[in-house]
Amino acid sequence: MPLRNIACAFALVVGVFCANAPAFAQNEAGMTLSELQSIVSSSGLSFSTDAENKTLIIQGPDGPFVATLSICNGARCEVMDLFTYVSAENISIQRINSWNLTRTFAKSYIDNDNDAVLEMYISLEGGLTAAAVAENLAIWRAAMRDWLEFISSGPGS
Repeated sequence: MPLRNIACAFALVVGVFCANAPAFAQNEAGMTLSELQSIVSSSGLSFSTDAENKTLIIQGPDGPFVATLSICNGARCEVMDLFTYVSAENISIQRINSWNLTRTFAKSYIDNDNDAVLEMYISLEGGLTAAAVAENLAIWRAAMRDWLEFISSGPGS
């Protein structure tokens, strides 16, 4: 990702977090699964939920990914974890390290099942607007597209 794109993404994130707009619920931290479902639907993405109803399996034009809410107090959660994975059969750890050295928002690793994983955490503590969460999903989807292209091309892939 060129430096210009990283700078634009950083400026976008700073602007989103600094916007003076109301959060999901006044004086309540975090986000509920139903609020996340609404934002995902509004973003034009389809989804299903897992059996425990704590995770969204999201399908978009960029491919599938998972959104999990954690650090919850009742229904409201303070962290959203986004991740996707592919088989790491032909992906070297050097290629994964190269991604991590040149990217800021989403990090990659090879898990115990020999999958290459891309993961990004979003803090929901203090509350975010629906627009801010949607922008973070857009940043995630752009990183996911770049990662899928990155790991499938070049040396060590």
